[in-house]
Amino acid sequence: MLSLVEKLVLTAVIIVAVYLSYRAFYIRYLLVKKGQPDRRTDNWPRRLGNAIVHVFCQRCTLRDRPWTGLLHTFVFWGFVFFALVTINHVLTGYSERLLIFRGAFGKVYLTIVDIIALLVLVGILGLAFRRYVLKPPSLLHPDEESGVIVHPRGKERPQFESTVVILLITGLMISYLLTEGFAISTGVAEAEPFFGKFLSGLLPASKFWLHLFWWIHILLILGFMVFIPNSKHMHLVTGPFNAFFKYDKPSGKLSTLDLENAEFFGASRLEHLTWKRLFDSFTCIECGRCQDVCPAFASGKPLSPKWIILNIQFNLLNERENLLKKGETERQLVGTLVSEDGLWSCTTCGACFHHCPMSNEHMFDIIDMRRYMVLEESKFPSEITTAFKNFEVASNPWGIDNGTRGDWAKGLDVPLMSEKGSAEYLLFVGCMASFDETTKKTAIALSKILNKAGIDYAILGPEEMCCGDSARRLGNEYLFQMLAMQNVETFNNYGVKKIITICPHGYNTIKNEYPDFGGNYEVYHYTEIIEKLLKEGKIKISKEHREKITFHDPCYLGRHNGIYDAPRNVLTSITGVQLVEMKNNRENSFCCGAGGGSMWFEVNIGERINLMRMDQALETGAKEVAVACPFCYAMFDDAAKVKGVEEDVKVRDIAQLVAEAMED
Repeated sequence: MLSLVEKLVLTAVIIVAVYLSYRAFYIRYLLVKKGQPDRRTDNWPRRLGNAIVHVFCQRCTLRDRPWTGLLHTFVFWGFVFFALVTINHVLTGYSERLLIFRGAFGKVYLTIVDIIALLVLVGILGLAFRRYVLKPPSLLHPDEESGVIVHPRGKERPQFESTVVILLITGLMISYLLTEGFAISTGVAEAEPFFGKFLSGLLPASKFWLHLFWWIHILLILGFMVFIPNSKHMHLVTGPFNAFFKYDKPSGKLSTLDLENAEFFGASRLEHLTWKRLFDSFTCIECGRCQDVCPAFASGKPLSPKWIILNIQFNLLNERENLLKKGETERQLVGTLVSEDGLWSCTTCGACFHHCPMSNEHMFDIIDMRRYMVLEESKFPSEITTAFKNFEVASNPWGIDNGTRGDWAKGLDVPLMSEKGSAEYLLFVGCMASFDETTKKTAIALSKILNKAGIDYAILGPEEMCCGDSARRLGNEYLFQMLAMQNVETFNNYGVKKIITICPHGYNTIKNEYPDFGGNYEVYHYTEIIEKLLKEGKIKISKEHREKITFHDPCYLGRHNGIYDAPRNVLTSITGVQLVEMKNNRENSFCCGAGGGSMWFEVNIGERINLMRMDQALETGAKEVAVACPFCYAMFDDAAKVKGVEEDVKVRDIAQLVAEAMED
């Protein structure tokens, strides 16, 4: 098809495009390699299977934004099907005898490609309409008044790049279809798919136009090849790899620092982040899903998980000379990626983590920056100083004498492990249910249920330490490890095998994080135990509770650990209960605002998160809000009082509701 000179030009252009693309990818590869080690190749068959399903089914893009996701899926499948078409396009430039699409296969495949090409046009034009006409906030950078740090490159690049990509993809589809139409009209094509056949009837039999559109198409392909690694569309290449490297442990499990041998604690510079989280920055598609579901951002606080990831990328590229030549960067992460107020606004609810279609790990970046601020700089909100001191001295955030930890159980026939010696279950009560007057009601109700069912259990009382959840998520790894090791030693001395927790934070910590310290146990949240007791008939519901109830999913029970059904099954087992769901429920649940240590201090910027969540509960028309977490209990109880609705809407723990409805 091409003359000898054109073939030489084509070869030269291909070599230049491949080199420029390779060079851009290689620089980014070298930058990612500067990150800290992080093993992500274990269980590779499972990882590979998950990555294939994740990429080809486009689950995450379709889940949160079905219509936008569908448009994106059209474009994605265009790239998949056009891979073979592109190879064929190049080969025909050198010799028409190298045609891949011949006979029945050619007709069927190219017919599918015609359909895909039209769908890609629909998809890309729909996405263009969304970006330039609808202009959803998630695609724009926050205003300066928001306090969110946005790198200067981030203020202009997204719009420019999107325009380039829209033009490139539109041009690719139109030039392909016209090339196909002219090939059929001039009799060059071996196969005649339906749309190409239709176009050929409208086009002249001109080899000049065939030649021109063939060149336009190949140059657009090569231009796209060079553009991809220099834009957010690098995710076309990095996305499948990031799906393979996805964090495959419960998202509530944080890494354990080697406090004795580590050269630094947490992350103060880019090179202190793991290679995986540097890689995340080149995988971000800037869709803003993480920002949309972030309770801190929604409540007007200066935190955007999206811009943490993008700021990593922009600063990596800006400091590439320092990083590649000296092995270190110059700028501190706090103040560059996120402000101090933004850093302490995170509730570690995990919504950003779970809703990211690219498997990015925003929350872990925040935790590592907090670790640096606490362990290296000793710089954190003043209220946290008091909490840390109380955790260390009294093993609870209030500084109450730990000897009174079991006082809630006086007169309730609740056995102490020190008196009993051993038990099938250890009931780990936790700080809130032990000391907080509101949430003690949960511990009292649960003890009544366990006693009624004849469960062999005991509590530690004064021997129980704080589980360490808040200390760890606030960045105080040293304090967490001290508390964890004390608890593990106590558990193991009593030969504990099974543990029931009241608090989802304790559940997550003991189940997922204590194994790093020699604490391996069967851990159950109390709603799982009550569900089991109801199924086995060990407790029975005899009293009606005719009320419309809405249930709030605790982040550390649901999103971080996947327990959604047990609380609902327990609630619906109570005669008369009408369960109504909030707009944000199950994995889409909106945080109560207490996680990540936020229970013990408050960033006084924007709205209070618990008040926003209470508004969502009130929208259901429910007369009671059911909770399964002492933190959530306290936050909803406070919100009801602040809003003046405590007489109209009651906040009740599931254990209370069951205890009241049980057969006497």
